[in-house]
Amino acid sequence: MIEISLDRDEYDKIISAMTSLSQLRANNALNSAINKTAREASTRLKDAAKERYIVKASKLNKAESIRRASSFSDGAEIKYRASPESIVNFKTRKRKILGVAAQVLNRGYLKDLEVDGRKAFVVGVGWRSKSGSSGTHVGVFQRKTEKKYPIRQIVSIAASKMIGNTHVVQVQQQYIKDDLVENMRSALAAAIGKK
Repeated sequence: MIEISLDRDEYDKIISAMTSLSQLRANNALNSAINKTAREASTRLKDAAKERYIVKASKLNKAESIRRASSFSDGAEIKYRASPESIVNFKTRKRKILGVAAQVLNRGYLKDLEVDGRKAFVVGVGWRSKSGSSGTHVGVFQRKTEKKYPIRQIVSIAASKMIGNTHVVQVQQQYIKDDLVENMRSALAAAIGKK
């Protein structure tokens, strides 16, 4: 979890600037700055994750939800679902004799997915819901034993782990704090200018 807080000096400057504003206008300005910072932080974190991992932005966007700051809440919150991603969403290569190879990290290489001589394979698994709809899920699977069944799907790291990775968080935390200070200054200046 990334938690951003202001230095005491910065906080005092913002509070002194707010004294000339009404309570409603000051709250709206601060919420606007917080929400803008949350959007910028979301973009920064996703870009940093894409630098480290081979992942498409659409997969990170689907896993993300942003709770905006409002008069009822004291801050914004960015959450990512913790369900692991299928290895198919990363770089994979199907090879006839060698099975499937996959790469998750940008600086990595394609690695054969093999355990105790059991190679991975790509297959579509059919499903049907109770309501009658059906479809096919394509994934990379591997046998659990030497027998044909059971099989297990090979999954990789979840979006929440990609974003929460220390390499991603440590680099972006100071940038997000700087964005928050800048957005608060500009939002309060705009609110004072409208007065």
